[in-house]
Amino acid sequence: SGVLVAYDKAIIVSMFALLVTLLMAVFSKGIFRLIPILSGVVAGYGLAFVMGLVDLSPVTQAAWISMPAFTAPEFHWQAILFMIPVAIAPAIEHLGDMVAISQVTGKNYLKKPGLHRTLLGDGLA
Repeated sequence: SGVLVAYDKAIIVSMFALLVTLLMAVFSKGIFRLIPILSGVVAGYGLAFVMGLVDLSPVTQAAWISMPAFTAPEFHWQAILFMIPVAIAPAIEHLGDMVAISQVTGKNYLKKPGLHRTLLGDGLA
């Protein structure tokens, strides 16, 4: 019925990944404190591998070199409208980041270098 992983195994893996993420966010030091989500993903994947939930046969059977199947782009208004909030959210987050960094450093980064420049740099990155 479309179930990829049994419920009990999925809960075990997901709760383990969440626990590792929370522990890393709260108790880790240095560089590891910056990557709690990555740590949770790696730990969850590792547990799933140990539990036999990872199937590597598509990887071993894949060609070493191949061309991707190219298709012509299609424009759907529903998809475009759906993506508008996804495009707006980083701009709002960037504004909040600039205000927070300005308060911490005591400099007004909204004026110098200017929000238009920092948004352009963030958008290009």
